[in-house]
Amino acid sequence: FEWENFVPCGCFLWDNGDGTMLIDYNTAQTGCLAEPRAQLICHSSATGPPSPQTNQPTSSPTPLVPPAPTPTSTSYLRLEQGVGSMCPSDMESVSEDECLNAANLVGSNLDLP
Repeated sequence: FEWENFVPCGCFLWDNGDGTMLIDYNTAQTGCLAEPRAQLICHSSATGPPSPQTNQPTSSPTPLVPPAPTPTSTSYLRLEQGVGSMCPSDMESVSEDECLNAANLVGSNLDLP
């Protein structure tokens, strides 16, 4: 089924109109639309404050390399139904690989398959 010119780009929830939802992913990068029955799922590109680190003394200086941030359930956002065909500029698209997990995190109170 082709979603192009019909639904948002990326990961989204689809309201079936009967109280159930569908999780799907539109791979198109153009021709995406804000559909009233769809809710786009985005990932916050902002990271939280760095965690404090305690370094043990070493015999020679070593550079401090902070760990890369990892996504948390609070870094995903489900846009309102029918709002946006792509993620806002301050957010990133959820990858196809993380779509199901992200949808389950943001839709924990919904009737998802």
